[in-house]
Parts: sequence; C-alpha cells; structure tokens
Amino acid sequence: MKTRFQKKRTAAGWTAIFLSACALTAAGQKPETLPSRPKNPNAGRIRTLTPVLTITDEAGPFYFKSPSKPKFGPDGSIYVLDENQLLRFDALGRFVRNYFRPGQGPGELQSVSGYAATGTHLIVHNASPGKIVRLDLEGKLVSDKAVSSPGGFLVLVHADDETAVFLKRIPPNIAEMKGMDGILDSFHRILSIPVEGGPEKDLGAFPARWYFQKGKEGGAAFGPMDKILMTPRGGKALAVSGTEEYAVKILDLETGTVIRTFSRAYPRMKTPPEDRNGISGGAMIDGKVVKIPPAKYAADIANLLSSGMELWVETSTIAEGKGTLIDVFDPDGAWTDSFYLPLPDPPRRHLLQPYHMDVRGDDLIAVEKTQEETYVLRKYRIGN
Repeated sequence: MKTRFQKKRTAAGWTAIFLSACALTAAGQKPETLPSRPKNPNAGRIRTLTPVLTITDEAGPFYFKSPSKPKFGPDGSIYVLDENQLLRFDALGRFVRNYFRPGQGPGELQSVSGYAATGTHLIVHNASPGKIVRLDLEGKLVSDKAVSSPGGFLVLVHADDETAVFLKRIPPNIAEMKGMDGILDSFHRILSIPVEGGPEKDLGAFPARWYFQKGKEGGAAFGPMDKILMTPRGGKALAVSGTEEYAVKILDLETGTVIRTFSRAYPRMKTPPEDRNGISGGAMIDGKVVKIPPAKYAADIANLLSSGMELWVETSTIAEGKGTLIDVFDPDGAWTDSFYLPLPDPPRRHLLQPYHMDVRGDDLIAVEKTQEETYVLRKYRIGN
C-alpha cells in the first residue's frame, strides 16, 4: 500500500485545533526563547553514573517479564509496574510487596495505565474498567472510585492524595479519513479528577497528529504520531511537551492556564537508522501490521523528568563518548545547567515512549536488559 500522507481538515476540524491550541496559551504569556547557554559555567561537562544497586527476580515472589515505569517514592523506595504486578522495594532493593490484586472487585486491578506514590498512599488508575484505586502503603484498600471520560483513552500522569491528573488521548474522527492512508489532526486533553470521585476538570488541550490506514474490505486502524511527555512541577504544576521541536509548557494545575512556555535554539537530530522503519502499532490491516511512517528528525525532547524541584529535559542529542545531553531548569524556570549523562542502553525502543527511568536527587533508577536477555532494575549514583 502506498503512503500518500494526505491531510484532511474540515472547517470544524480547524476550529477544534485552533481552540485546543489556544487553551494552553490562555494566560497571555508569550513563548520565551532561552539564552544561548545555561547559567552554570561548567555546562557541557560529562557526569558519571556509578551502579550502586541491582534488583533481579532470581529470588523473591515476583518476576520481571516486561517491567516499566520505575519510580522513586518520597522515602527512597523503588516502584515498578509489570504484568499483573505493581512492585515496591525499599531503598536497599529489598522486596516489600506486590500491590496488584487481579480481578474486577474493589481494590482489584486488570490494566494499569499509571500510578503515583504520594508518601502515604499509592494512587493507581485501572484503565478498564475505569477506576481510581487508593491503597495505603501496607496494601490496604482506602477507596475505589469509578472514573470515565467518554470519547478518549485516559492515562494517569500525576496524582496526590486528593487529585489525579490524566492525559486523555482523543482519536481522530473516522469520517474524516479520506483515501486509504494519511494523517489527521485531532487533540489531546489534560483532565484533573478527584481521587475520591467527582466531576472532571478540563485543564487544557493541544493538537496531536494521528496516522491512519484503511482496509480494502473496510475498517481502519490508526495510531498517534506525537510523543506526549508530562512530569509534575512541585505538585502544583505540570511540564508538558508534545511537539517535535524543543518546546516546554508549564501548566498551572489549579487554574488550568499555562504560566510559561519556553524553547531554545536546538540543532535537529536526524532519525537514527534503527528507527527509520517506522512505528509498529500492532494493529493489522489486510493481514499486515500497520506502521506509522518515521519522521525525518527525532523529537528534540526525548523525556521530561522531575528531580526534586528541578526539571530535567532529556534531549535527542547523544554524543559518542559523552552520553545523552540533559538540560536542567530550576523552580523559577531558569535554565541552570546542561550536561552529558552516559545513560545505559534501553532494553527496547519505541519512538513514542520515553526511556523507562526516574531520577531523585543524585540517584537514577532504570530498567535494563542483561546479556542473558533477562530484565533487571539498576540504581545509579550520579556524580559531578
């Protein structure tokens, strides 16, 4: 099937895209271009990664089949999501418990989109059936509240003991799919929903692109083309990146307004050879797996991470012998530092998913794959 990259937009579609773009710039602020260099005169240096802890599944009542979304808890605990598992380890890597109880009853889970460790509770979003489950750190059920938002797919991106923040992926209108394949514009929304149940609050939206293919016998498959990245900023704001170019928006979670937008001059990195076959979404059309065509350039921002009150921007720049270029921003939004970090090779690649890691101060936890094709969690100390 020949890819034609058709773009179809109705007048209503253009209106939706325009309104959604305005929703994340409603505070009246103008996009800010960062200075040519960060404040730290030692910017551009190489920082070291020293392994200090490795967690394997060789012993203990758990296994690593496809671990993802590792996170540090406020007390230094380590959490990781896996098939039918939501595991917690203490700061020394000792297994504590599995919070995942399969089923559809109160406190039971089937398909977790995301979770958050608040220090006193674990907030878990079960995508289907949709509900927010709150557990104490001993695994006891505190609340189980149904949650739904028709017309899209909810993914938990942040939560505290009162409010859960979701990305709502809204697929394109199938009626606009003209031809056999192409690109359609839609939009995603950011919602906040009370953990104990209640009406959702719309915090804004931004444009998104979807690739589609139609089958000769009818039906269609589609998948997102843009990497959507979000990370909390001190619990009251959210850093958001959803474009190919270097741009970050800071969204106030209480007012739903963007309080800052910044970008910097950034040399685009071409899509590496191993990613030029496109993105496989797993959907089948006419007996073939649908592949989203690759972009000419990699997204400038590969990941957003919160390290205490600092915002870490993992860029697409990977320099041989140095590592990955990381930009650092302080709580006031100033570009304070930039350094290379020799991150370990990710165990699997997906162009729309960030590397499975988390940072907390000078500690980094990452999912890795060994030469024996087994998964481990490895904790590193970041040196200066």
